[in-house]
Amino acid sequence: MNIKHLTVRGFKNIEEIDADITPTMNIFCGENANGKTNMIETVWLCSGCRSFRGTKDKDIVGFDKNSAFVELLFENKERENKISFTVDKNNPRDKKVFLNGVKKKNLSSLFGNFKCVIFTPEDLDLSKGSPDNRRTFLDIAISQIKPVYVVSLQKYNDTLSQRNTLLKDIAFGSGDRDLLDIYDRQLAKHGSYITILRREYSALLYNYAGRIYKDMSRGLETLSLAYSSTVFKEDVENDMMEEYYFERIKAVRDDDIDAGFTTIGIHRDDLLLYVNNLLVREYGSQGQQRSTALSLKVAQAEILKEKSGDAPVILLDDALSEIDKRRQEFILNEIKDMQIILTCCDPLVAIQARMGNIYMIEKGRVASFTNNETYMQEGNNLNKNTDVSQIRNFKE
Repeated sequence: MNIKHLTVRGFKNIEEIDADITPTMNIFCGENANGKTNMIETVWLCSGCRSFRGTKDKDIVGFDKNSAFVELLFENKERENKISFTVDKNNPRDKKVFLNGVKKKNLSSLFGNFKCVIFTPEDLDLSKGSPDNRRTFLDIAISQIKPVYVVSLQKYNDTLSQRNTLLKDIAFGSGDRDLLDIYDRQLAKHGSYITILRREYSALLYNYAGRIYKDMSRGLETLSLAYSSTVFKEDVENDMMEEYYFERIKAVRDDDIDAGFTTIGIHRDDLLLYVNNLLVREYGSQGQQRSTALSLKVAQAEILKEKSGDAPVILLDDALSEIDKRRQEFILNEIKDMQIILTCCDPLVAIQARMGNIYMIEKGRVASFTNNETYMQEGNNLNKNTDVSQIRNFKE
């Protein structure tokens, strides 16, 4: 899967981006607040996922604009496709969304058509943050392979919310305790199914991310991981998991009533990550934490490629900051057979890349562009004392 062309107008501070995208490496360089991350966000929204920045509808259109327009031309293994959406400032919730000329209900209805994997600075929380971040990572990754997973997850979350409300009512003497059987059966049904898929995906991650991290560290460090369940404390056959889940959640009802919420279940599970057998979130350095998160994201892309038969686009927003030069070089040159769109503030970083295009972004526009072969010929003799304007003047 490759993006062929991207057009953006009026999205936040973007004036106009109208760029051909190479199938290999695409590096968008520029100082902060010039539109690089906003450009990445438009591509991500075309995947049908919610904004990774939590952008509200009313904030999509730039302050001095009447509307925002995004058009993404991409090809998968079957055909060329076009996604477009328009947002009007006067009615931002009523987006005009089209896939190959067919109007769609909303952006989320695009899910599954354009596949991409994103890494942002906030994704550092994958390795050092709360378990919720890692559960969300697993859920998105699995749903890209099995869209029906989203249905079970939504049903589980709806039932969990109803059960928690009932627990509070019971604690105050107004709830019907017998209703817990109904909710617990539903939690067990969907929770056991979700656990099975999360465990299976974690096993794949163990192999893929472990290999990627080892390559990234040149064999000096090892990454391992394990899915930690709050329900299953022992090995249980898949066909017995639903009943086991029900009995476990039934056994802690009194504790749940006292707490006012459901204390065990897939909503409280975790993905444990280790570097050299030490828990990353507690003992990992910042470089190890970022390398772990990057390894998980690249592994997600490789697994998606294997399962779908179509390589996703990798979006890396400021992903090279705070990792050493060796790991930067790995990201720029060792990810094979997948299109990459990367943003960075330092144009000198791009000199490490051996292929692709470099785009200089200024004030929401592509100020200059060069093919990376030309860029490297001009940039080989540059060093950190080089005036950045020299790089900005490189033209194809």
